[in-house]
Amino acid sequence: MTAIANDPFGVGYISLGVADSSVKLIAIDGVLPSQKSVVTEKYRVARGLYMNTKGDPTPLAKAFISYMLSPSGQALVRKHGFLPVQ
Repeated sequence: MTAIANDPFGVGYISLGVADSSVKLIAIDGVLPSQKSVVTEKYRVARGLYMNTKGDPTPLAKAFISYMLSPSGQALVRKHGFLPVQ
């Protein structure tokens, strides 16, 4: 995001949750990206975030994933501008 913000001709692809006023968000088909426009699929350029492990998760990784999927974890996801899983 920093590289794009500092390049007057820069174009990039970043997560909605990290976008700030240093970059200009682009409307597609007249629709600006927002949590609502992504959830309703009106803004069609979006991707999910994934948590991957090599093989079965360790107990610590499993606890982290469980926390992130819990109501408290999902509240954190929302608080930081990302879309909740559930």
